Amino acid sequence: MTALSLWMGLLKTERSLKVFAEHPELYAEIVAMAESPEFPGRVIDALWGDPERLRRSGKVYYAAELALEYNVQDIQGEQPPSPRGMLGDPTEFNDACIQ
Repeated sequence: MTALSLWMGLLKTERSLKVFAEHPELYAEIVAMAESPEFPGRVIDALWGDPERLRRSGKVYYAAELALEYNVQDIQGEQPPSPRGMLGDPTEFNDACIQ
């Protein structure tokens, strides 16, 4: 069994799309970076198909970065950028974290 944490970037949910539409001047740059709700599912599907997925267990990943490794694109063929620059490095866990 493989267990990992998958971090997504900004998702194009109904709520975020409504906000983008109501204030396009504020979100013009951000909307281009947003991921569809289907994108994380595509990444999870690629992980499932990886016979070496167990090596990823216990770690945290950005969906956009795994998508690059697995050559996964969003529903319109885009490659969403990693939110690492905005959110920072994912948390790293070790045995000291589990008590």
